[in-house]
Amino acid sequence: MKTPKCNSCNHHLEWKKIYTSLWFPQKSTQCSKCKSNHEITTPLFISILTIMLAGQLALVIKNFLSLSSIFMGVVVLITSIFVLILLISLFIPYFVKCSLV
Repeated sequence: MKTPKCNSCNHHLEWKKIYTSLWFPQKSTQCSKCKSNHEITTPLFISILTIMLAGQLALVIKNFLSLSSIFMGVVVLITSIFVLILLISLFIPYFVKCSLV
């Protein structure tokens, strides 16, 4: 898997810069080679898929632990969803689209 290429010089954009721009949308990504600015957009299906996958995996984890306390079940479920979204988001920079600003 490779990160998207710069539209000006075809140099691959840095993963760290793309990931940062995903969490802080107002920040554009700059190519390290030609210094052109890019706007990063994530396809909607990737965002929806991330949330659905994290939710399903969190339910599996909760059921696997088979907690008897409702409170602990909710805490484990919410924590699992949060951690899974963070882990899945590490791969999103490989599926984004970029355009020159």
